Amino acid sequence: MQRMLLPLLTGITLNVASSVYAHADAVREMSQPIPLYANPELALSVRRSEHTEWQLLLCASGERTMRKNYPLVLSVDGQFVRLPALAQAPSEREGYWCHAFATSAEQLQSMTTARQVLVRAFFDSGKVDARVSGTEADYLTRPQALGPLAQIQDFVSDQASAVEVIVDGG
Repeated sequence: MQRMLLPLLTGITLNVASSVYAHADAVREMSQPIPLYANPELALSVRRSEHTEWQLLLCASGERTMRKNYPLVLSVDGQFVRLPALAQAPSEREGYWCHAFATSAEQLQSMTTARQVLVRAFFDSGKVDARVSGTEADYLTRPQALGPLAQIQDFVSDQASAVEVIVDGG
């Protein structure tokens, strides 16, 4: 993504970037899944494509399989959000198996600005509850800016900025 933002920011290769974004199968994804503070066996990532729009990826170390047709349940500052599972095979990234769930930019934005975010995932071996947002103690070992919510917020903001530049024509 950063390789594309630099040309967009300098304005030198805007046409090249525009043609990449116009490609029907264009997929943008975070460079790597970001492990959760409380459970590093789980990680989050985000993907955006022309056909499926926004996806939140829940990634688990090892080949854990998720229960089919079960949503990913988030608690965002006490409000429950159910993200439907997408009918895709899990993808392997950085030692994790990632499962895709449908979401929107607005849902991602509300999640990244929340004080407390919890996730409940339904694996074949049972349900797993984990904290996504960090605590003060977590931030001593890994700064908040390097945590999953801050990384997702940066990705969503970068995607929105890149689209605005292309739509506005420069």
